[in-house]
Amino acid sequence: MKWIAGIIGALVLWGFLQGASEVDLGQGKDTAVEAAGKIVSGVADTTVKLLPRLIDGAAELVDKIPDNGDYEPPTIGE
Repeated sequence: MKWIAGIIGALVLWGFLQGASEVDLGQGKDTAVEAAGKIVSGVADTTVKLLPRLIDGAAELVDKIPDNGDYEPPTIGE
């Protein structure tokens, strides 16, 4: 569970940095509201685009694990 929170946290941080790179507060070009909007937009874009892909990838990995009835573990001596 900790690694899921870490992945989501990394996506949020990446989105924050992506949105913050678009902000230009120099000489009054962006107001604080516009800057906050760009940051929130960056976080939303990153999580909305990448989170479903990560979930699909995890589902594919889980689908490769055999069901309980299909797998017979080897015994000692075989």
